[in-house]
Amino acid sequence: MTGYNHKITNGSLIRGEHLKLSRAKAIYKAATVHPYIKDVLCYVNGKGDAVIKMRLTHLEIPDEPIYEINAEEEIAIICHPEDINIPEVYALRKNFPTELPHSNARSFARPVSLCVSDVAFADIRPQFNAHDFLNSIRRWFSLNSINKLHESNRPLEVFFGFQEVCCILNERSDANQKRLTILPHWNLLRRVKPLIIWSVFLQKKSMLAILCIFPKLWEI
Repeated sequence: MTGYNHKITNGSLIRGEHLKLSRAKAIYKAATVHPYIKDVLCYVNGKGDAVIKMRLTHLEIPDEPIYEINAEEEIAIICHPEDINIPEVYALRKNFPTELPHSNARSFARPVSLCVSDVAFADIRPQFNAHDFLNSIRRWFSLNSINKLHESNRPLEVFFGFQEVCCILNERSDANQKRLTILPHWNLLRRVKPLIIWSVFLQKKSMLAILCIFPKLWEI
């Protein structure tokens, strides 16, 4: 695992009004009018991702937090052109605590990836509200500072983010042909090396094997 991955939030500086991604535009506009957000800057990287950096202020952090979270934290929000998954959120402080509850596993220790929602984006996309999204990030910091973000009776879950490859092998006993289908944008997990999991379904005259590429972390 690498240390601090600067590349993940790098890009060319751009005026917020010139952002092309509608999701990024909405977040940028909400951030600029939020009373407790400042220093909003926008970038675009070579993949067409929009990176919005900002500083959250007046976070509700006690004088002696359980985890070392400050009353002001700088974050980066990354929106992808595909808009399949919820925008990525990173805490940019170089000594931000790692392995906090509801942090996403990445191939690097920092910046720390925040899991601000445990609901599938497909289920909330129609109701997505940029202002509420920003407040959910603030809530993540505030509740994690007192170790109240994760319910005590709920087991910890590791989320590995996205992936771009899924292979489906369909082999039938009554034919001599094998069909291999590559789905290059199956965004269930992303930018990871494969840990292979096979699901094999046996039927009377056919066999369907589904190969999913799951994460084994690598350096981005």
